[in-house]
This record gives sequence, structure tokens and C-alpha cells, in this order.
Amino acid sequence: MSSMKKLISALIIIVCCLGLLTGCEQDNVPKTNNPSSTTTDKDKQAIQAVDKKIILYRVPTDGSLTLLAERKTIKVKSNELEWVTLKALVETLPEDKKMQNVFPKGTKVLGLSIKDGIATVNFSKEFIKKTEGEYASLMMVNAVVNTMTEYPEIKKVQILANGEKIIVLGQIDLEEPLSRNESFIKKN
Repeated sequence: MSSMKKLISALIIIVCCLGLLTGCEQDNVPKTNNPSSTTTDKDKQAIQAVDKKIILYRVPTDGSLTLLAERKTIKVKSNELEWVTLKALVETLPEDKKMQNVFPKGTKVLGLSIKDGIATVNFSKEFIKKTEGEYASLMMVNAVVNTMTEYPEIKKVQILANGEKIIVLGQIDLEEPLSRNESFIKKN
């Protein structure tokens, strides 16, 4: 019976060691920059949610080469403003029937980081799925760039899918970060 106990003890030790090794390997997996996942509980208590006005640039249903500004007030913590804005643009439908969401179904925001005036946005693989032609790709990219550059600390936007740089989407060159393009924004 003691040899059975030794065998069980040895198996438990092996399983624990494998668990530790697996945990170490997972540290090499890139983490998303979701602010709520990197904020400690103490930080979360210190940062209160407040009402903020945001602008989402949406694609019109009439097929024109303009973006329409959808103004919203959202309750958000200050350290999550850009993140929540990007998620709202990509993952929600516009309230106005004159606007549409052209992001491919299932597209999710995986990460957002801002450094030296460049916002690097990381979308799920659905972002690069074939859209409804060049129009949808062009408008989708400009909606992201113009929405994110509403924030003064963001001058350019680099777009990734599953953490990988996208070289070309349709006929749009995405190798370098993109600047705001006001020619797409419909003036009120």
C-alpha cells in the first residue's frame, strides 16, 4: 500500500510541476490592453465613473463618402475613455437609422495602447474578413481613425488584427499609422 501512496504522491507532484510550467508559458502570450483588466481593485475604487461626451464617426446608409458624427454621453472611468469609445464604435449599432455599422460581424476590440501620439488598436481576425467591397473597408478604417483622433493625445492610429500588422486592407495601405482625414467628415 505504501508504494501506491508513493505513486499517487509522485503523480500529484508531476501534475503540479506541469501546471507551473504551463503557467510560465502563458506569461509569453501578449495581453490585451483592456484598461479594466490591468487596473487593480484598489485603483478601480479610486477611479469613479463619470458621464463623458464622446463622438463616434459612423458610416451613412446612403452610401456617400462621408462619416456622420454620432454624439453620445456614456458613463465611464477616466482611464477607460478611449477603450470604451473604440468598443462602442465597433461593437454597437448606431442609434440613428441614417447610420450603419460596417464592421464585419463578430469583430471585437482586443487591445488599445497609446504611446507617443500613436494609438495602436488591435481587432479580432473578423476585422480583415472580406467586407461589402472597397467602400466598406475605406469607411471602416476612416471611422476608426477619425473617432480615435478626436482625443488630443492621439495623432495617428495603427491598426492590427490578432496582434499582427495589416499591410493592406482592400486597397488601403495600413502598414504605417494613419492620420485623421477630415475630408470624410460631414460638416453640420
